[in-house]
Amino acid sequence: MKIAIDVHGVLQDPFVRSLLKPLMAAFIKEGHRVYILSGPETSQIHRELAEMEMVAGTHYNAVFSIVDYLMSKGVEMEERKPGHWWASDKDWWGSKGAIAAEEEIDIVIDDSPQYEEYMPEGTTFILVDQVGGYSVLGLLKAARDLRECAQTAEGVYDVVEAAGVHKHLPGYDRELGKLRRVLKETERLDPFYRCRCGGPCDKGTEG
Repeated sequence: MKIAIDVHGVLQDPFVRSLLKPLMAAFIKEGHRVYILSGPETSQIHRELAEMEMVAGTHYNAVFSIVDYLMSKGVEMEERKPGHWWASDKDWWGSKGAIAAEEEIDIVIDDSPQYEEYMPEGTTFILVDQVGGYSVLGLLKAARDLRECAQTAEGVYDVVEAAGVHKHLPGYDRELGKLRRVLKETERLDPFYRCRCGGPCDKGTEG
């Protein structure tokens, strides 16, 4: 399985990062591929990941930059200020879908809904919602879909613990406990958690 995660609006947020960081390490240990898929140039993304103590080979396998990708395709771009590039909406919002298609990425986790319509068939887009701060529901959707894609019916936690990986992840038990508490509390928030569709839904009972 190949998973791509955004930096700005996702990993850059300390709470989101505390939930996803141990899962990223666990997936890599289990042989899955974890990619960083974000906007800035690759060199800038690497600097930001280092500041967040995200380690290549431990938390992610490779970095994909929208700016570098569009440049490699000869797309017209403009650097309006140092490190900040602009392209047409179609080129920019379509870039992650194009990369997902080329790299055969199974899951893309992002906070910008504009990318979703360009995702190729077979790629699941998970939106981490932001409404006055990150919504717990958006994070739960990400955790739920990652868990469903794990190669065990018991979910990602059992995958991690069965492999003994959690013994080597500093703070794993603390972060896992935090996530489980969030899951437990959110499941109690009817009608916000349980929709007519029978599952988590940000439309409440109107789904």
